[in-house]
Amino acid sequence: MVTSMVRLAKRMYVLKSVRDNQNNPSAMWKSLRCILPNKPKASPITKLVDNRSEVTGYKKIASHLNDYFAYVAKMRTQNLCKIQRQSLLFMKHLNLMY
Repeated sequence: MVTSMVRLAKRMYVLKSVRDNQNNPSAMWKSLRCILPNKPKASPITKLVDNRSEVTGYKKIASHLNDYFAYVAKMRTQNLCKIQRQSLLFMKHLNLMY
């Protein structure tokens, strides 16, 4: 009962504060921050495990991730080129039919 009353009072306060500060974004966000969840800062990646091998060190991890995403982009591009070639062949086939 007390918890719900505190929550209701807090909600009413924030709503009034936001309404009163519609033309003052800084004050409005200050009011909103008290009800928004605080996210803890993400901890840095210190170890990466790929195919049972461990990668450590920020530069090595960054390089490993870069290589991975470059590979994924290359595979996507190759698949896209294959689809485009197939589409062109299909369009040529349609033109030959009509």
